[in-house]
Amino acid sequence: MSTLVFDIETIGDNWEELDETTQKILTRWVDKTTKDEAEHFSLVEDIKNGLGFSPFTGRVVAIGVYDIERAQGAVYYSGEGTEDNEKDGDYTLKQRSEVDMLADFWEGAKGYDTFVTYNGRGFDVPFLMHRSAVSKIKPTVNMMEGRYPYQQKSC
Repeated sequence: MSTLVFDIETIGDNWEELDETTQKILTRWVDKTTKDEAEHFSLVEDIKNGLGFSPFTGRVVAIGVYDIERAQGAVYYSGEGTEDNEKDGDYTLKQRSEVDMLADFWEGAKGYDTFVTYNGRGFDVPFLMHRSAVSKIKPTVNMMEGRYPYQQKSC
């Protein structure tokens, strides 16, 4: 059995760069329910700060993976400049665009049959799947199939 531990980090889009229609859709409930300007401001700030929690208003900026059996890991991260690889102990740091991070993650995931995450089924995997769809990248592993082995068709 090969086991991959992974986690993702996300960031929200810049509020000012969202089109006016999107901003209005995201805040219309605030306009309808708030009673004063301070409450309105606070709720809009919460929306702005939470954009990274939706794959429609955020993107993946890092994916950390660790192979339990090989005791090796990699961190894919976005950044300015060229795509470099750097070794740091048992980890390889790989600068990539979001599209390349997703492609590399799904390509690597093919070699594993067990995945370990924290809230992976609730956040990480759905986020990865949505961002992959946006980038026209097909996931190579169905990580949303049954939580337990007896629930999975492949077992």
